[in-house]
Amino acid sequence: MKKPHTPSASRDDDQRAPVERARLLVHEFANLVDGSIRSMEVARRRIGEGVRDTEALRHLGSVERALRHMSSLVQDASPLPKRNAESPASAELDALLDDAIAMVRSAVEAEGHTIDSADVGAWDVPTTLFPVFVNALRNAVEAMETPGTISVRAAIEGDSLSLEFLDTGSPTELADPFCDGETTKSNGSGVGLALCRDIVQGLGGTIELGARIDGVRGSRLRIALPIGSQGNGA
Repeated sequence: MKKPHTPSASRDDDQRAPVERARLLVHEFANLVDGSIRSMEVARRRIGEGVRDTEALRHLGSVERALRHMSSLVQDASPLPKRNAESPASAELDALLDDAIAMVRSAVEAEGHTIDSADVGAWDVPTTLFPVFVNALRNAVEAMETPGTISVRAAIEGDSLSLEFLDTGSPTELADPFCDGETTKSNGSGVGLALCRDIVQGLGGTIELGARIDGVRGSRLRIALPIGSQGNGA
């Protein structure tokens, strides 16, 4: 028989909510700070070598954008009243994806991987998807033990924008990869995909992870967002 709902149980849930929110933020900050540090190191080496071209500036620009995304995460998670109650900020999909790719580029290049995102288009998407993209890319990199390819695809399917992240690594073996704490990584926390699920569902969308369905070995992470959540399409 179910136990009756009690005020004390409700208070416990209210007390746990800020702790859980803080835990998720720490996880995302760790990803963004790691990517920012890597970009700064590349820029510093190039400047130290006397290289004066756009490459160092590109890495520094990636750091700036990552810090701006971190600031947005803090504002979105803050319990304080927002300055306005308007819809979340939006950006063009290809630009937001480029920012996310910059956060993992050093790891991608170090492992000999490549990323194919040439055909994603410029649909408007909420900038809150940035940590979702970073997690998707980072997981794809870590799933490939030998040099492989991460492909990102976008298309309109019915009344939704469909985004796919495809890798050529080992398909996920988790029954519920979006369950908080579920992970196959020896040093993983299982927080990243749970946060991705919460962000996507908060936008009225769905997210799923499984083996690729195109006959290629690897994993497929698919996000579907209702057209209305993107703003004006390209």
